[in-house]
Amino acid sequence: MHLKQIQLKKSWERKQRGQKGLSLIEASMVLALSAVVVAGVMMYYQGAAENNRVKDAQAELGAIQATMNNLSGGTSDYNGIGSAQLVKSKGIPNSFKSGSNIVSPFGSASVSGATNSYTVTFNDVPSSACLSLGSGIFKAGTAKSMKIGNTEVTSLDTIANKCGTDSKAKMVWVFNS
Repeated sequence: MHLKQIQLKKSWERKQRGQKGLSLIEASMVLALSAVVVAGVMMYYQGAAENNRVKDAQAELGAIQATMNNLSGGTSDYNGIGSAQLVKSKGIPNSFKSGSNIVSPFGSASVSGATNSYTVTFNDVPSSACLSLGSGIFKAGTAKSMKIGNTEVTSLDTIANKCGTDSKAKMVWVFNS
């Protein structure tokens, strides 16, 4: 080998010996990028989980409506039909039952019948789920009336305002046949 080639090879070997692994800056960059990716995945997961809970709540309301109509014998008399009767019936999936109580995907729930209507209450509904669930039912027009907390819902603006101020809302729907 020529002298010049030998000197270049020794110089390159010295550089290689001095650079083993990542520098502190490179390691910091890798950790920062990893943290951003993990945060993005967590946000996506939380959003998807919330959407699933809203869909479960909509399915539960549909099951309650169908079961109430079956238990009333197709009449509009829901008197005496409530949570206890729904729990005993086969119309409500087990995932919406806890012992002798009805539960929603968000917490406790209840149903009470009257002569021409019945009331469904979901407690502790998170604000984002309140907005999705409330606006969906309001637009569909399936409920005779709806309250969020003690406020009667008369428009989508009412839903947006009330769901935005209550971190855990009580939602009440009145249905009739």
